[in-house]
Amino acid sequence: PGSSVSEQYSIKVTPQLMQMWGVDMETMKQDTLENMAKDARLFSMMDMIPFTISEVQGFEQTEPKDLLAEAEGKSLTEPMYVLTNQGKCGGAGVIFSPAVCEQVSELAGGDYYILPSSVHELIIVPAAQSPARAEELQEMVRQVNQTAVAEDEILSDKVHRYDSGSHALVNAIDRDLSRGAEDMEMPGMQQHTAR
Repeated sequence: PGSSVSEQYSIKVTPQLMQMWGVDMETMKQDTLENMAKDARLFSMMDMIPFTISEVQGFEQTEPKDLLAEAEGKSLTEPMYVLTNQGKCGGAGVIFSPAVCEQVSELAGGDYYILPSSVHELIIVPAAQSPARAEELQEMVRQVNQTAVAEDEILSDKVHRYDSGSHALVNAIDRDLSRGAEDMEMPGMQQHTAR
């Protein structure tokens, strides 16, 4: 009683549960994507670092400003952002929502890199702001995964890129290799699929 701590629970949705609920696979998929979009949060990395430190130390602190909620007329000007969900638990999955990908793309002014920080969050790097190439970003992710992320929370070592022209998540290294250095800043020239 009187506690403000929210708890999250999850269950495996089986065909039997869907049948009991009277829901088909397509409806379940659409509802999931809509809920992901509503639950997605984008924070400045510069705001998240002190917030996370204070949270770990048990200090109360106001949550950083959600850039997706206040997106109108704004653009991403910092080098890194954190994409997660409201509970900051299992939040990396919000990237599967096309609405979230598009909203981040609008803020980023086009393409952006997606660095898998953990199963809980992703690091977003606007492509126009990144001095690093995909290979360098991927090496950074690999090193962090080996040294600072719990094994059961590692999502991947692979960096992806949201291609605003094709509205697709693509493997960043494959995309860069297929486009060549001369047209790296010309998004949307050919269709790619996520890997």
